[in-house]
Amino acid sequence: MAELALHTLRSISPDIELAVLLDPDGAICGVSPSMDEDDELVAVAAPLLTTLTSLADRSARELGRGMLDTLVLRGPNGHVVVQELQDGRMLAAVARSGARLGLLLDDVASAASQIARSAA
Repeated sequence: MAELALHTLRSISPDIELAVLLDPDGAICGVSPSMDEDDELVAVAAPLLTTLTSLADRSARELGRGMLDTLVLRGPNGHVVVQELQDGRMLAAVARSGARLGLLLDDVASAASQIARSAA
């Protein structure tokens, strides 16, 4: 079901180049496009996303902001949005620079909810 949610996320948000679901340890649970299509990007993204979310979560807690919910990175070549699921998994989307951030946030949150419901 997670694979379907990842593919749906990419189909409704064409600016998303990569959608990946990671377990709490950073292992890949699902990815779209498939690993065969973009091995290099996935291989680089998974450990980086795990490290980023760990640092962001620690920072949020130390600054008294509670647990990490959503992490947004914005650069000249695009965005990275990471949404933490309640079970500790992370849904990440890597999007082109032309992506509308508000829509991207909504689409990622919707996909995260769909994945969480399917796991329950």
